Amino acid sequence: MGDWLTLFLLAVGLSMDAFAVSLCKGLTVKKPDFKRFAVVSGVFAVLQGVMPLLGYLFGRLFLSYINDYLGIISFGILLIIGVKMMYEGVTELRSEGKRGGAGKSGEDAEDKAFKAASVLLQGIATSIDALAVGVSLLNFSIIIYVSAPVISIITFPICFGGLFIGYKFGAALKAKNGVADILGGIILAAIGVSFLF
Repeated sequence: MGDWLTLFLLAVGLSMDAFAVSLCKGLTVKKPDFKRFAVVSGVFAVLQGVMPLLGYLFGRLFLSYINDYLGIISFGILLIIGVKMMYEGVTELRSEGKRGGAGKSGEDAEDKAFKAASVLLQGIATSIDALAVGVSLLNFSIIIYVSAPVISIITFPICFGGLFIGYKFGAALKAKNGVADILGGIILAAIGVSFLF
């Protein structure tokens, strides 16, 4: 029972970065699309399960060469995405002021947030730390082929919830689309910085 509790807590911990990114994406949503939420949550969940499996399969041999750089890789990816979002948000607020409030549509910001490339890149960035976790599962009593799917199953509802919560908070920001971009960018950049520590 102790190992199952450990696995549950591990899965929840690993999914927190994906939850925060889901929250950011939810901020851009004008009207909830549960099919789209399910796809994004599914991508994040699968990656969270696949990464520990890869870490386990390649073991210490593979990770010993890049382990010191995992945090830097995640930091770089999320910082770039976060800064880009903040820049776009500031640009939008400035142009909105010049046009008297006629900013970009919610659909534009939403479409950018849910592009396949964006979802995949952010999913990889938030699951890279799970590679190292895979190595720690080498001596775990629950076999990896059970642990990895359990991590995915737990991650899915957490990300889905993040998207919905983000949508609820984002509804209050729709008059200023740039604010949602800035807030989302700050959160992503902060997650990136946390990988350095």
